[in-house]
Amino acid sequence: MLVSACSPAASGSQDDRPGVGEDAIDGQFTFVVDSFECGDNEVKQGGFTQTASGEFCFVNLTVTNTGDQGRPFLAGVQGLFSYAGGRLTPSDEATVLVNADEVNGEINPGLSIEATVVFDVANPRDIEFAHLKDAPLSQGVKVRIGN
Repeated sequence: MLVSACSPAASGSQDDRPGVGEDAIDGQFTFVVDSFECGDNEVKQGGFTQTASGEFCFVNLTVTNTGDQGRPFLAGVQGLFSYAGGRLTPSDEATVLVNADEVNGEINPGLSIEATVVFDVANPRDIEFAHLKDAPLSQGVKVRIGN
């Protein structure tokens, strides 16, 4: 897989949002964006292939349930936002293909999962932040991933 990393925002930024490698909390979940990588135009698993209209960007996450009840991680409610304010939703098919385990599984209290949420992006340089949510109706937390 050919992948090029997109760097996080400059360290002197006035933005107080967490960045790549930092804890970001929404509800019962603590998210850490381990990396944000772009560059592939297709993903394969077994006999299945998904092709991007632009290029695939991979948000590699560690998700920890810090609450006291089990809660499902839902890849489909995660998002990316551009500098212009546009929201991108995940490619469900590509996300399923790149995750060895079920990506929409229950996380019990105190446990963590590693998951990759895949987005089909026209221009990765336009991406400012990931919007990560512990549930469909939660406020979410913004994580800086742009240049």
